[in-house]
Amino acid sequence: MTARGPLTRSALLTPIGCAGLIAGLPLYFILIERADIEKPKMMTATYLALWILVAAAGLKGRRSSLLKRPQVLWSYFAFLALYYVNWSMWPKATPLDELMWAYSVASAIVPFMLGSSFQSRDLRPFFLAITALSLGVSAIVLLSYLGGGEAASGRFLVADALNPISQSLVIGYALLIAAAYVLAERRLWPIVVATPVLFLLALGGSRGPVIALIAAVVAMSMAGRRSWKALGLTVLLLAAIPFVGMHLPGEIKDRYLTTEDVSIGGRLDAAEAAVSRWLEYPIFGSGTSGNGDITYAHNMVLQILMETGLLGLLLFLGLSVPIVWTFMKRIGKEPPGWERVALLGFLVYALVEAQVSGTIMAFGPLWMALGIALGVGAPERTAPVRMARAMGQPLGAGVAHGSANPALRRIQAGGSA
Repeated sequence: MTARGPLTRSALLTPIGCAGLIAGLPLYFILIERADIEKPKMMTATYLALWILVAAAGLKGRRSSLLKRPQVLWSYFAFLALYYVNWSMWPKATPLDELMWAYSVASAIVPFMLGSSFQSRDLRPFFLAITALSLGVSAIVLLSYLGGGEAASGRFLVADALNPISQSLVIGYALLIAAAYVLAERRLWPIVVATPVLFLLALGGSRGPVIALIAAVVAMSMAGRRSWKALGLTVLLLAAIPFVGMHLPGEIKDRYLTTEDVSIGGRLDAAEAAVSRWLEYPIFGSGTSGNGDITYAHNMVLQILMETGLLGLLLFLGLSVPIVWTFMKRIGKEPPGWERVALLGFLVYALVEAQVSGTIMAFGPLWMALGIALGVGAPERTAPVRMARAMGQPLGAGVAHGSANPALRRIQAGGSA
């Protein structure tokens, strides 16, 4: 397969499967619950395995860009080795800890490896598929809200099994891609379409996706051509957030404005406990399941320090910083289309969200974003065009055996062309 040209039907399976892997689970939960289907014990595992198989079906002819980056390669596998060695050395606190290795494979290793096989032409079908899944969740939330659904504890959820952060995070994908199109193509109409979706995101009551979306919009506005029009569009996009906030139900609005929320206090307590546990095992960490009652620090950096220590953090930076640096350099050299602007926003969106929720080996969007940035950021190979072959003859044939070109033979004999 070449880096350019349209994707074949089978190759389309990879970006579509990757989109389903990281963005389709909330919609799956909602549909299962609405259909009143008894949830299988391995419901999540079955779903993830399905999309992994779909994505893998399009890998024929692809190569992982991880093989081209030795530093990233060794940092990645060293980080995984440290993580799983720590996991195996400590006693498991709960039955869930026994399954953590399998869940981490599906949520971290597979998304990163699949993403590293991406080419630039995979971005459009990937983001279009994510947009479809995001709008699917948005439509269900809208219908439920218009049907008289009520918020509970400052959150509006459409399924009991659905994590409120996941609901808002996936809805945010459509907003992210719309903002990328606005900033890259200088079009205003997506703002009008996206404003109701922003309202639906805010209904979830989760601050993390809102903060991450703001950071992503700011980052995307700095990519490519900088102009007063781009600045104006960025201000307009950001101004939509407080405008929407004013129209939220009172209970949800209060959740965003208060600083005395239980979840904020809980996060601060978890962060303090994570730091204390890291200081007990500063170099190699305390292990995934060896951290007592602390299993969720609500912060990626603290989670890495707590589980794998300072060495693990350095290894993670050793794999992530070169990926981001190379991708940003490529964006700076080439005028980015909306797809690459969206990838930049996707990367920032996942990175910021990981600082307030998610564990490092269970947060698929971040690993997928890093993998895709690695694949798309790698220089595309271009085959050299040899002049002799372009003239329809083997290289060196005219020198070694005389040219088959009659004009060239006349020149060699001293005649005119």
